[in-house]
Amino acid sequence: CLFPNVAGAAGARAIAARGGNTLMDEIFLRPPDSTEQILHPDRTTVPRDLPSVIDPGIIGSLASELSAVGYRLVRSNVVGEFTVRELFGGSTDAEAVGAADGWDGDLYAIYESARGPTAMVWIAAWDTPADARQFRDRAAAWLVGRHPDAQMYRIDLAGEEPKRVVRVIEGFGPELAGRIEMLLDRAPSAGVAFR
Repeated sequence: CLFPNVAGAAGARAIAARGGNTLMDEIFLRPPDSTEQILHPDRTTVPRDLPSVIDPGIIGSLASELSAVGYRLVRSNVVGEFTVRELFGGSTDAEAVGAADGWDGDLYAIYESARGPTAMVWIAAWDTPADARQFRDRAAAWLVGRHPDAQMYRIDLAGEEPKRVVRVIEGFGPELAGRIEMLLDRAPSAGVAFR
């Protein structure tokens, strides 16, 4: 991946242009928390735009339901603004850049089963409700490309008003996806601590 070299170098140049060696020294003492801060160096300095935290317990709350039907957790991690942008078309696609720009935190979990396709639960937090809707719309188009029959995914705005969380459930059958939605609904504000 060229991201650290290309985006990191561009971010370092932008920081040096704004604050010289003094600001660069501050950044080295407290490196960026996310790819968002590397893509937008102004979000690294005071006031630092910290990512929202999504409680990993959300993924844990699905464990017994999914293991009972043969799914096992393969991986859980953060996607980040850079990878969202790349999934949706890359840095030369203005709509992909726009759909990723309001990123405020996320958590995904990948599951596999011997009886079905690989599946995913992805919870993403956004700076504003408009950012959440923009992401949801672009993610829905991406999912339609992966599942033209629209039976193998669900995507919705979640949490309390104002709705700044998007949930993606992909690869599970409709009945199981509905049960996963119900379990996720029990987590207040989808388990997101906005910062």
